[in-house]
Amino acid sequence: MMSLSPRRFPGRSIGLLGVLVSLAAAGCGASKGKISGKVYYQNTLVKGGTVSFVSADKTSHMAQIKEDGSYTVEKVPVGEATICVETQSFKPPSINAPHYQLPPGVQGPGGYKPPDRAARGKRYVAIPDRYASPEQSGLKYTVKPGSQEHDIKME
Repeated sequence: MMSLSPRRFPGRSIGLLGVLVSLAAAGCGASKGKISGKVYYQNTLVKGGTVSFVSADKTSHMAQIKEDGSYTVEKVPVGEATICVETQSFKPPSINAPHYQLPPGVQGPGGYKPPDRAARGKRYVAIPDRYASPEQSGLKYTVKPGSQEHDIKME
C-alpha cells in the first residue's frame, strides 16, 4: 500500500499548505456588507435624498434613496455603524432662488441634462436636520458580512 506522507510528495504538501493559508487569510480580512431596505419618516415613505452608513473609522458609505423609498449601500465595513439620512437635496427651491437652465436644444458636456427640479420637489419629505448628522442621528446598525435587509425608520 502506498503512503501519501509529506516525505513522499513534499511539493504537493507545500502547495496544499499554501492554498490553505491563502484561504484562511482571505477569510480573516476586513469583511464588507451590502445593506438594502426602505426609508421611512413617521411611517411615511421617504422618496428622495441620501442614506449614509458611517463606520467606526469615520468613513461614510452612501447611496441615493430611490423614488420607491429603497436604497442599497455596498462595501460597508462589518461592525457598528451610524446611519444618516438627508432629504434637503430634494427640497423644492424657493420662488426667489436662482434657477439656471441650458438654452433649448443645447446639451451639456457628455449629454448632461440638469435634474428636473419640479419632479425632485415632489419627492421631498421634510425630516429633522439631526438625522443628517452622525453625532445626532441616533440611528445605529450592526453591519454583518454579505447581503442584508434593514429598513430605516425615523420618528
